[in-house]
Amino acid sequence: MGPNVLANLTPHANLTDLMPLPTNKVPYVDKIELAVNLFAPFVSGYFLFLLRRPVFHLNLRILLGNFSLILSGLTISRSIILIYIFASGIEKPPSAVQIIHDSFVQSLQPASILMAGERCIATLFVDIYEKVKGWRITVAACAVTYILTLVLSYLCMVWRENVTILENGNFVFQNPSHRSYIAAVSVTLLFINIVGFLMFVFIYRYNRRRWSIDLSKKLGHRYQISENIRTSRQLFMVLIGDFVICSYFFLVVFYIFVLQRSDVTADIVAQLLDLGFAVAAIVMPMIFIIANPKLRALFIKHFHLGDGTLNWTRKSISNKPMVFATAAEGQMYFKQLERSWDNRKG
Repeated sequence: MGPNVLANLTPHANLTDLMPLPTNKVPYVDKIELAVNLFAPFVSGYFLFLLRRPVFHLNLRILLGNFSLILSGLTISRSIILIYIFASGIEKPPSAVQIIHDSFVQSLQPASILMAGERCIATLFVDIYEKVKGWRITVAACAVTYILTLVLSYLCMVWRENVTILENGNFVFQNPSHRSYIAAVSVTLLFINIVGFLMFVFIYRYNRRRWSIDLSKKLGHRYQISENIRTSRQLFMVLIGDFVICSYFFLVVFYIFVLQRSDVTADIVAQLLDLGFAVAAIVMPMIFIIANPKLRALFIKHFHLGDGTLNWTRKSISNKPMVFATAAEGQMYFKQLERSWDNRKG
């Protein structure tokens, strides 16, 4: 006997809400997630406040600010969804809020390729990049990316609207092509995230190699390359976190919507995903603040964790305090100066 049709589903609050039968969520995780989500916007907002200072090139600060706004929007919209569910007992929040939340989640996917693109331009135009602004292009890229993810979020909600629950608790799409559309979107976003991450790694390695080879270049040229290397190193840990959480997002979407599962595992992995986004919204900005000496010094000053002074140690491209690299690098710089003076005399 074929499976009986138990119910039809409409779009729900998150991945965990696509469950027709009594769910097996871990107790109190939703409440912990709400507490973390309510706190996270303050961390993202503080990071955005720190970015007012010219610690990086303007374009990179815009991209980091966009990243911070995405994290804030994600946690605020998720808090609204959870409060609505707790207050009303209805698992389906207003569709507009759900679409906005999903768009912020999907906007995290291309964040790495935007930052990698900015670092690529900084590498290609190393001699003039500090003088170039071009902030309108960066803002436009962020805006276009968000608009596209907003449209995709709406389409994904429409595609997962009509599913049929089977007797065993799993479900099937009434229109099989909708399953393919969701899979295609998920794979595309994951591919973009992977490409951005690999681009970033390649650019970092290329800059290190270039710094070692371009011994005959001007001091300003080599200094800018070293700054690119330091900035890339500081971004690297954040992008690793973004890559991990986005890869996990793909696995959860694939398990639930492509494999069409509605079991205990689907409940738990989806809960962990939502909690993971909330934690990441706190951890990723803090990692970047700690990794950057100037931002770390400001953080210590603002929260009175030290003596209130802005003492920070510049690191060499080998990630060591400059005192360890001063002799070798200074000798090399003076040799370059001597060579340039000899050339002028000749």
